[in-house]
Amino acid sequence: MNHKMRKNEMSNSASHDVVGLIGRICHVDQEAVGLDALKLIGQNMSRELGFKYVLIGRPQQANNQVIQTEVTVADGQLVDDVQYNLEGTPCAQVITGRRVCMHTRAVAQRFPDVSCCRKWALRPMQVHL
Repeated sequence: MNHKMRKNEMSNSASHDVVGLIGRICHVDQEAVGLDALKLIGQNMSRELGFKYVLIGRPQQANNQVIQTEVTVADGQLVDDVQYNLEGTPCAQVITGRRVCMHTRAVAQRFPDVSCCRKWALRPMQVHL
């Protein structure tokens, strides 16, 4: 019984930590809406998750094989948005139906033809939603 209680306490604690993390990521000025809110969420993701880069984008209407970022965060700061070809990128897995993917190591080596991966030397824990 004692082991069971400790397991439940740990589970509750982990759930509380996750809820707190989500709350901190989603906590933005209530006046911010649409793209402005998304930019703040991107910056919060960078800070709370310790990600050096956060890219939030979508396929272009004219060419769904080209991604246009709507939010680009580097070192916690908003930077100019980028366009890139989808083929050979981590995002290609998301667009084709694999909704969430996490690259835990050697991102630049796994995607050598992606210029932003080389330029930014992307490292572990790149998450795509």
